[in-house]
Parts: sequence; C-alpha cells; structure tokens
Amino acid sequence: DEPMEPAVIRTDELFWLRDDARNDERVLAHLRQENAHTEAETAHLEGARASLYQELKGHVKETDATAAVPHGPYEYFRRTIAGLSYVIHCRRPRVPGAPPPSSTPQVGEEVLLDENELAKPHAFFATGAIEPSPSHRLLAYSADTSGYETYAIRFLDLATGEHLNDELLETDGALAWGADDREIYYVRCAPLPPPRYPAILVLQPRRFAASGAHPCALHPLPAAQPLLTVDSMPRTGRTSCGDM
Repeated sequence: DEPMEPAVIRTDELFWLRDDARNDERVLAHLRQENAHTEAETAHLEGARASLYQELKGHVKETDATAAVPHGPYEYFRRTIAGLSYVIHCRRPRVPGAPPPSSTPQVGEEVLLDENELAKPHAFFATGAIEPSPSHRLLAYSADTSGYETYAIRFLDLATGEHLNDELLETDGALAWGADDREIYYVRCAPLPPPRYPAILVLQPRRFAASGAHPCALHPLPAAQPLLTVDSMPRTGRTSCGDM
C-alpha cells in the first residue's frame, strides 16, 4: 500500500531560494537585505559581542602546540600562533624521552603545511584530512576554498616543499593512503538529489573513486589488518570493510 493515499501536495514557498551555484542575483540580493536587517536590529549589542569575544579568547592559549603523535619514524603535531587564524602542521624525528612540543619552533622540527599561507589567496578556507604517505615522503591534504563543503585533494612533496601535479577535485574531504605512495582512497562527490552524495567504491591505480551510500569517512586499519573501513553515516549508520 502507498503510505500516502491520496497523495498530499505541498508547495514550498521558499524553494526559489535554493541556489546550488550561488550566483542567482535574486537570492544574493535577498540574503544581503537579510544581513543588513540583522545588523541594524542588533547594532545595540555590538559592545556586548566584543566583550564576549574578548572573554572567550582570554580562555584560549593562542600560541600553543598539541601533543606529539608517534607515526613511523616521526612524531606529528600542530602549532598555533597568536594573531594567525589557521594551524601549522609540523613533525620531528621520533626520539624516546623527547619533551613535548614547544609553543615556539625548535631545532630539528619540520613545518609540513602552513594553513595560513594556503588561505591567503582565498576569502574562505578550510582543511579536511591531512595525512602523510606510508613512506612519509608525501603529504596529502584536502581543502575547501568555496564554503560549499567540497574539497580538492592535493599532494605535497615533503623533500622539496613543492606540490605534485595530481589534484582530485569535488571530493568530500576524506582520504586514506593505500599500501604505498601510489594508492590513495577518497570519496568523489556528485551534486545529485538526496541522498546528495551517493557513492559506488571503485578501486583505480593511485585513486579510489567513490560515488553510493554517502560515506563520510575513510579509515585505514593497522598494517596487520590490511582492510579499509567506510562509514556510511548519517544515512545508513553502517560500516563496511574491504580488503586492501
């Protein structure tokens, strides 16, 4: 039996506001007017906003470093610097008994990726996954520069600091290396009706193309278990495993 019999038709009066390309001048003008109205109605709260911001910032140590995470012959960590909006990704040789990373750069450390430099040419910038390759010679990272939650994956040669020519566009930001530096697994997004990003996992040389159950994360398991797990949240809540 049909769940709705007879069918009930509803009209979405605001459907005209949908603008996936974000270039409909009617929609943009409407949003500008809404923003101007909000700013005018809340102008008297500007002092309170500034005070709250300063109070919240006072509880954050702006120049700091995370704990080091051992991985292969290195320890990986992140550093933040007061006045800079983004994280700096670093590593150092793995030495037993080494002190925790300092908030200031130390001898022997390498800066792998400075998000502040990457963000400079863009009005919006956000990183997704950042993963060193199995040999630790390459760094793969995903970045969204549009605010539309689609990420480009790029590859950095850590010996030279130069980007490789390879670039994977229209991904959901998740990535995982395969058995060596020649294989990368990722989820390719397709602007389709809900579910928005279907995915069928297809293994290709160096690339793992995806497009059926909206995987939102890719997780490599330890080397003793050569499997890849794919979480298909939030649509199904199911995790699938494949032999790598």
